[in-house]
Amino acid sequence: MKFLRHSTLSLLLVLASLLPAEEQARLYQAIGADVPFKFTVGERSFAPGHYDFILVGAGLIAVRDHHRHLVASLVTRSSEEAKPSQRTRLVFDRSKKKARLEKIYVESRAEVLEVVGEQLALRSTPAPEPLLPMGTFSFSQRDGAVLLRH
Repeated sequence: MKFLRHSTLSLLLVLASLLPAEEQARLYQAIGADVPFKFTVGERSFAPGHYDFILVGAGLIAVRDHHRHLVASLVTRSSEEAKPSQRTRLVFDRSKKKARLEKIYVESRAEVLEVVGEQLALRSTPAPEPLLPMGTFSFSQRDGAVLLRH
């Protein structure tokens, strides 16, 4: 009897593992921004326009253009700033000829994301669909930094 119960349980476990797993929806935070000037990340330049910065994982941000095409994957790290911003904003270093995306402050996170560079190997899968849009922001310049506003 014990053998039969053990065999039945084993068979059920094997059959359950063969059933197709349900696809789990992933939720991503996204920051939409209208950037009115040319900017760089690493060695790559980006034209002025609308971009979605999608937080897809620890240290990785997918960037989509206004055509909803994945145009870049950015590598980030947590900045050592003591106090994160109270609002979402992008910070560009404009001391050189081209503005360089330097940091991304995200309102709902307790950290500041420092942009390290671009991840050169992109997967050919479609861009992730952001399910938690954070809105579109406009820019204002203050104290040498470009700030995002709702």
